[in-house]
Amino acid sequence: MLDLLSVAGQLRRMRSDLARLDDERGPRLEAAASAWRQAVALGPALRDRVLKARTSWLVAEPLEELRAYDVVPPGSYRVAASDGSQVFPDRHEMAQCFLVNVGLVQIDYRAYAAAMTSAPTLCWLPADVYPLVGGMRQEADGRVVAARRFAAECDALTGAAASNDLLLTDGTLLLWWLDPDPDRLRALPPDDVKSRTLASLNAMTAASRDAGSVPVGYLSAPRSTDVVSMLKVVLCTEEPVDCDRCPYTSGKKAWGSRPAQTDALRMLPAPERPCEEVETIADAALFARLLHPGQRSGRFRSSAQVAQAYEAPIDFVYLHTGAEIARLEFPAWVTPDGLDSMCGMVADQCDKGLGYPVALAEAHEQGVVRGNDRRAFQDLLRRQGAGPVSAKLSRKRLSVL
Repeated sequence: MLDLLSVAGQLRRMRSDLARLDDERGPRLEAAASAWRQAVALGPALRDRVLKARTSWLVAEPLEELRAYDVVPPGSYRVAASDGSQVFPDRHEMAQCFLVNVGLVQIDYRAYAAAMTSAPTLCWLPADVYPLVGGMRQEADGRVVAARRFAAECDALTGAAASNDLLLTDGTLLLWWLDPDPDRLRALPPDDVKSRTLASLNAMTAASRDAGSVPVGYLSAPRSTDVVSMLKVVLCTEEPVDCDRCPYTSGKKAWGSRPAQTDALRMLPAPERPCEEVETIADAALFARLLHPGQRSGRFRSSAQVAQAYEAPIDFVYLHTGAEIARLEFPAWVTPDGLDSMCGMVADQCDKGLGYPVALAEAHEQGVVRGNDRRAFQDLLRRQGAGPVSAKLSRKRLSVL
């Protein structure tokens, strides 16, 4: 039983600490805004400095002028979105299996028509519950199920690519959680879970490219720091930038932009290097200051290594939807005109969805497995005689005291 009184006391302390943390982040956000102005002043030299830098963080490569771009409202268009949910495998439950459910929504604003479906897939075969993952056979866990769900979402959009202008997925197209090493990913056999997931993503983007549609990964409330990391390169005092030879780390130089902080109550450590002046600032916080509703950022290219295994690099922009700063990820083959059209359609989707793409919201409703659905699925397993639950789970469902 959850002691809510105890939690309430901790929440009060957390609120106080978070307020102090916001106060300490204020100067860092100002430093990021100042570094942005320095980056703008560098012009084309910024990209050269970024490409020559050797850093320990992911750094965004600027592909357009650093400024705000107005997003033009689109005409009528067609959009497809997929989103999924799952029932994870549980060794205390009956049969060793898991369930993936994917919702697919297609809206045609030309014909004023919509189609909403969901497709459940029950996975119980040995290749499902003991799959090959990264070259090793293992019991399916949460990461395996997430990979299967993502692949199913991509497969659903692959089938919809030819009849839509915009393909929306919920979340990043950068599968860093799958395997960050592209060479290792490419060397895996085709029946490996990681290979199958990558193949589904590549098939979806290739089908979209061939059909003339645009696939987009929509990130709500993104925590990415690629652009702020680019500003760290701007702030670095060394030429060229090389984190392995940082004079501030080795002690050859000292960073004294502000007095050493001795306040024991301080939550963030005082910066010891120029780059740390913008530490803990997310890209979204920066662009919340730089963009107005209906504007997007310049175009950037991700330096995530996993994208080297893709059919094309992954680019991204930030979009002020009016409700939040969202990050849009898309393949590098999207043309400048395609980018403008894509941003217009996504902005329109957010407007229609009260701050979040309406097609994605409806796809979530189609794909989500709620608590009642989960219990109905488990009851169905029991009625089908799929086997008994463990003694532990049986006991937990029957409280004695």
